[in-house]
Amino acid sequence: MPSSKIPRIKNPFSRTPDESKADRIYARMISNIKRGAWRGGERLPTEKDLAANYGAALLTLRKAMKRLREEGWITSRRYHGTVVVDRAKQPRQRVAGLVVPIRSTVFSHPIYSSLVAGAEEIFGEMGYALEIAVSNPDLPLQEEIFLKKIDTEDVSGWLVPARISERAQKMMVSLNRPRVVLHHLNEMLGEHAFQSDQEATGREIFDHLHRQGYRRIAIIAPESAAVWTEKLLRIASRPEAPRFESVFPVLTYDYGVAAGCTGARTALKEKGADALVCMDDELALGTYDAMRELGLSTPEIGVVGAGDFPFAAKLTPPLTSTSFPFFQMGREAARLLVDLIEGKQVEPIARNFGATLKIRASSDRSLVTQDRKIAAP
Repeated sequence: MPSSKIPRIKNPFSRTPDESKADRIYARMISNIKRGAWRGGERLPTEKDLAANYGAALLTLRKAMKRLREEGWITSRRYHGTVVVDRAKQPRQRVAGLVVPIRSTVFSHPIYSSLVAGAEEIFGEMGYALEIAVSNPDLPLQEEIFLKKIDTEDVSGWLVPARISERAQKMMVSLNRPRVVLHHLNEMLGEHAFQSDQEATGREIFDHLHRQGYRRIAIIAPESAAVWTEKLLRIASRPEAPRFESVFPVLTYDYGVAAGCTGARTALKEKGADALVCMDDELALGTYDAMRELGLSTPEIGVVGAGDFPFAAKLTPPLTSTSFPFFQMGREAARLLVDLIEGKQVEPIARNFGATLKIRASSDRSLVTQDRKIAAP
């Protein structure tokens, strides 16, 4: 008769007793080093003596020591055996900082995540660790933590957006550490700036919407982006600009789909907009929800986003959006910051990065998808 026992399947993620014991030995040896039982430069007992002391097989002990060696706690010297690394005599790793403004949620934002990835890649190549500091003047306790981080001597220089509190700006200036400004020029923070070319982008967006027959344009943006909104309004009203019936702002409480939906309802129901220019693609996604509620659709109502998030081309209809080279911006800004930290003579840099306006069916009444390259001056 077949056995009724269910065969036991080994969990591929479980540790063997030897691996668990190696971890415990590793932890005990780290503890000995940190509390000074073994000092920097001191020779360790032989592997045989250590294995006997921990009641472990030689192979298990060697697994623990391999990990200690890889992490830089111990090293092997010819004729001296295994020695504890004197970490106090080792040069400290240099650290560069990057400020993330307003909300910690921007870590997952495609624009900031690509910016951070580009900067981190260069810092890693050049031997720097990356320190990220979150600035939120609306939360006093968090802002105090941020200011203390600015004041630390551990960070040699900063990549910093212009939108931080005046108090934080003054502290950065007083400490006089190298700085590179991101997104737009801030004369208080310094003369080195890497920014997206909003002027060229705005002109291209408004020209495109006018060609498609849109005349009442709403700019949907969070209150924190009021400066950028004002810039877009100025671009739309320049003397040589195409004539619209109206171009007006609708400020939302934040970024995000829900905020975009709320802003679009106001723009469509109360102000009669026939096109919506959104500060990012998540806001634009929210406008799709608002239009469904109101029985409207694109491209009857034109929608333009920003950032060209991964979902933009997959929406129904696909979303027109601007794509900025934020990864490349992060790389070049990081490289410049390292040059400044290391004392190299660098001429003042204020560079604009061009964008690609990806025209799709959400704003193209001919339903023809095309890419238009916006050249940076």
